[in-house]
Amino acid sequence: MLNYIDFETAIPLFRESDQQLKVDYNVSSIKSNLYILTDFELTKNYDIGGGTIFKSEQKFIVSNTFSNLSNIQVLKWLKRHKNEEYASACFGLILSSLISLATERSVKFYRDYYNIGGIESVSIHHPLQHSGPGAIDRPDEKTVDLFMKNVRDLYKITQTLEYSDYTCLVRSCRLFQLAQLSRYIDHNLSYSLMVSSIEANATKAIKIDKIEPDWKEIKQKIKSVADQAGLDADFRSTLNIKLEQHYSGSRFQKFMLYYAPIESLNLASRYDKMSLLPEEKEAFEPMDYKIDPINNFIHMFRQNPNFLEMFKKTFGMDFEKILKDSYKYRSDFYHEGKANQFSSPDSYDRYTKTITVKESYPFVLMEDFKHLSLDTKKLLTSLIEAKYITEIKGKKHYFDRSKILEIQNDFFGNHGRDITQVFYQKEVKSVTIASFSLLAQISRISAMNYYNKKTNNTV
Repeated sequence: MLNYIDFETAIPLFRESDQQLKVDYNVSSIKSNLYILTDFELTKNYDIGGGTIFKSEQKFIVSNTFSNLSNIQVLKWLKRHKNEEYASACFGLILSSLISLATERSVKFYRDYYNIGGIESVSIHHPLQHSGPGAIDRPDEKTVDLFMKNVRDLYKITQTLEYSDYTCLVRSCRLFQLAQLSRYIDHNLSYSLMVSSIEANATKAIKIDKIEPDWKEIKQKIKSVADQAGLDADFRSTLNIKLEQHYSGSRFQKFMLYYAPIESLNLASRYDKMSLLPEEKEAFEPMDYKIDPINNFIHMFRQNPNFLEMFKKTFGMDFEKILKDSYKYRSDFYHEGKANQFSSPDSYDRYTKTITVKESYPFVLMEDFKHLSLDTKKLLTSLIEAKYITEIKGKKHYFDRSKILEIQNDFFGNHGRDITQVFYQKEVKSVTIASFSLLAQISRISAMNYYNKKTNNTV
């Protein structure tokens, strides 16, 4: 517990302008070592706002597992803080979250309290694999230099924001960081945290009247109806929040498209991550065009000004819906614990991925059984009589999975197995949502663009 720092209490201790500092500097230096643990190597020291992140020290743990540790030297003004030891650790924690967002990588902060454990005990807190399944990619020095430029730019933004904006930004950075750190522990949780990192800024940036122009009048009418209906005071006191939540998905989608436009996105392909030569990639990439048309279409045409119209015409779906469905997935997980079927977290989904979702009210149509070459009218009559499906006028016949499990193989002339397969296919649907990597890039770009605009900086 000595190493634990509450992120919320650390927020006020990151900026010199928010402090009441002593005139004189503290005589003694801090007694703990502060570390930034990254999943990429720093081959040199980097200056951030007057502090220093020292080049990585690689510590091998076991076999092909290692850790990158960078000692940090905090800013000079912290030596005038009345609790320099704790304030310096808080600074390091906030800084680590900024680095995570700015680099779109997994980054962790660790305080070796009074240097009790030593470097060996620190390294185990962020183990990395350099080969085999789950191995990390290794950015070159040029890429790392770009990473750290983004860190400097983001740090500069935090120093010039109004306090409420600064607070919102670093909270979104923390959600982003936690999403990255939990990615290989629980992908459903990490995906939901990544969505929340965007939403934290979206709800601040996009007001509801931008979605619903008559918002004020609508809100007032609903409140009046609630009062007239005599609804209890607790419900009425939270009504405003409930009404705003109705527009959360639309605000989320609008924020992303405005502050992280399609043309600004650029994700590496699976072959880029394999460090293949251009001529080697040429042999593989055409296969992807057939296997994964949506992701390849997005990458090829994302900079076209008519991308949204082209996407809808080609695939029969709105790209905006992909973003809103990503938000809905998060909401289902947070509020109901629904964890839909994901492919593995280290899959090569580039811009989008497909998940399998259970239909809330599954139904079958007569034409669903036509491929079985059976008398479909007679089959539906038998299913209704056995109460496997509902008898409702119209085309849709609803069913319950628990009842379908009762169908025996000898049902309807030994066609029970084929019939149940139709029900299994109809109880689920495929939904396309944004990939984790796409959301991570959107989170970084949208945050930088939104808050940079508020500070009028050019970074």
